[in-house]
Amino acid sequence: MFAVIRNHTDADYTLEARTHFVDRDGVPTDADAVWKRFTASANGLTAYREYSTSDQPLQYRVEVREVR
Repeated sequence: MFAVIRNHTDADYTLEARTHFVDRDGVPTDADAVWKRFTASANGLTAYREYSTSDQPLQYRVEVREVR
C-alpha cells in the first residue's frame, strides 16, 4: 500500500503516518501500527509506503499528523 502526500504550502513540514490493516470483517491483521516520520517538502510530493504481513486481501486506513 502506498499513498501520495502533496504539500500545497511554501513551507516544509515534518509529518508522521501509520497504517492500520484489517480483514474484510474489520479484524486487525497486523501488530499495532507504528508512526513513521518523513518530510513533506514545500510544494512537493512525497510517497508513503507500508507493507502488511498478510498475503490476504485487506482494507486499510492511513493516518497522517504533523509533528510540532
